Amino acid sequence: DNDATGSGAQPKTAPVFSNITIVGPKGDGTTVLPTGEKFEKAFRLRRNTATSVLNSLVTGWEKGLSVEGAPVVANVNGDTLVFANNILTNFAVPTWSTNNTAAVFNSGGADAAFYNSFWTQKSNDSTSTLAQVNWVNLFTALGTTPDARLNNGSVAATGASFMWNKFYSVVVPVVANNTISYCQGATASALTATALAGNNLRWYTQATGGTASTNAPVPSTNTAGTFNYYVSQVNANGDESKRVMLTVNVNANPTVPTITANGPTVFCTGGDVELAAPTATSYSWSNGSTTQNITVTTSGSYTVTVTNAQGCSAVSTPQVVNVSSAPAPTVTPSALAACSGQTVTLTSSTADTYSWSNGATTQSITVSAAGTYTVTVTNENECNGVGASEAVAITFGTTPTAGGSFSISGNVVTFTNSSTNATAYTWNFGDGTSSSQTSPAHAYVANGTYTVTLTAINGNCTDQETFTVNITLGLDNLEGVNDIKVFPNPASTLLNISFDNQLAENVDVVLVDAMGRTVARTLTQDFGINIVNFELNNISNGIYTVQLISGSNTTMRKVIVNK
Repeated sequence: DNDATGSGAQPKTAPVFSNITIVGPKGDGTTVLPTGEKFEKAFRLRRNTATSVLNSLVTGWEKGLSVEGAPVVANVNGDTLVFANNILTNFAVPTWSTNNTAAVFNSGGADAAFYNSFWTQKSNDSTSTLAQVNWVNLFTALGTTPDARLNNGSVAATGASFMWNKFYSVVVPVVANNTISYCQGATASALTATALAGNNLRWYTQATGGTASTNAPVPSTNTAGTFNYYVSQVNANGDESKRVMLTVNVNANPTVPTITANGPTVFCTGGDVELAAPTATSYSWSNGSTTQNITVTTSGSYTVTVTNAQGCSAVSTPQVVNVSSAPAPTVTPSALAACSGQTVTLTSSTADTYSWSNGATTQSITVSAAGTYTVTVTNENECNGVGASEAVAITFGTTPTAGGSFSISGNVVTFTNSSTNATAYTWNFGDGTSSSQTSPAHAYVANGTYTVTLTAINGNCTDQETFTVNITLGLDNLEGVNDIKVFPNPASTLLNISFDNQLAENVDVVLVDAMGRTVARTLTQDFGINIVNFELNNISNGIYTVQLISGSNTTMRKVIVNK
């Protein structure tokens, strides 16, 4: 008992019994007790006691152990009461257990599971017989001194433990992590523990004995395996705590992996090769993949890092893959630009299969719509070329429609343009002259039948319309105008035109270039001889036409300007 009421009053009953042999009144079990005497229990622990028993031998009672009351159960669970490493022999077996214990159950937690824990967790034994314990001569008749020594071969001759906290006046140091793991070859850190203020740590490489070090050891990771280290703390009086074990697991690294190439590692663009790593827990390839196998299509030096279940890794030797550039497919167009209503033929370089961007699968395709076209080819031998060609842009312009009409006044023909979808025009008047005006007027020098061609232009697209023009007027004669002369011819700086105006009519003198454009002009109505001068300083070399227009009639002369 602690006290009669089982209070927590101090000083608390907390003796520690160790290495004792306790023999009850029944001795070896053959002693007959007086009537009324029971001597039931070797240990009756009640009323908040904290009695501890260790490394002891017990026999000679009806029952071995009785824990009574919730405070005592709490002391057991809190290790202030320790019942450990004891042998209780020659006790009756209770019906609720295979072990020799008492049968005092209470609401404080002393049930069957609680009692059985003494045998499974605290290293107690209730199955050894008297013969196995084997005292020299313990059960003597009265008057003979018993001998409690153990014979050779006794099950109790070894196995005593003095590592229970009850044997120490100093608590163990605090160890935050009792198990530390490293991969083989990793850089290890010094082991750590925390001592109470004023105390110092002692480090050991064995559970008992050995030489202490005040420096925390740095575990070696050179060899894979499990290695135990121990630490205690000592106070200023030299009292040392129990040692705490720290386990260092040095896990073996995986074998350096070998990459297996499932096919040639030298090939052309469009081919591939599968690279496989040996089986592991996880994989990390140099190209970022995390699967066991990868498919490679580009040149490079590939490695894989494999990791085992312990988190240890190994890196493979590189696997080099060389991918040669195969010839890219080409597309040859019959033209890059065409007009509406026309077609363009696109032809691929030779291959086994063709797949055009418009869905066609032949080597050549004919297109009539603007767009960007590509072809993707395959070859059984990818070195003959695979993949997609460069894009070819084909444009289609709108084809204009040429159209027009004309009217004749004397030798002057006025043309009217009715073309559509055109941005420019060319008129070929059939007499060696032309014009780029939209609707020009043209004076013919001589009578005759002329084929006039109108070309309507829209970019690269054109359309033509022809007209037949008949000139029947005597062009060389203007009524009342005679003796027409143009000189010098060729001219360089000054061109002179002279004529005799007998009727004093208006005469319009015009200098026209080969495109039908007027480059100089003057009007005169003087009677008699008239001389008109055109300076040629700003006029380019070429063939020009001098036109004399009177009323509705025109006469013309050719002149060459050559500076």
